[in-house]
Amino acid sequence: MDLYKPGVSTSMSEKQNEIKGIFVEKREGEDTETLIRRFKKKVSKSGILQDLKKKSYYMKPGDSKRKKSIDARRRNEKERLKNIRVSDRLKKRSKKDEESGSDLR
Repeated sequence: MDLYKPGVSTSMSEKQNEIKGIFVEKREGEDTETLIRRFKKKVSKSGILQDLKKKSYYMKPGDSKRKKSIDARRRNEKERLKNIRVSDRLKKRSKKDEESGSDLR
């Protein structure tokens, strides 16, 4: 799919040499480990790998809706349990404060 831009002439060799995708340029005094770390960060932020995993197999629309619903239920349950644990901790702290008799009146 070639895009035509009026006033801009591009030869075939320019189109072939065009680089697509994510790339990083080495900075002055930068070691290869830091360069690789920056590249990995760019790839993960772009979402290319997640998209590739999603598109590696076909999922019927009904199955994808079902999976989405199951994932939402799991997230909600996890959040609910977290809230219960936090409230239990707060109750225990208030009981300790009452038992110790440390009134700040």
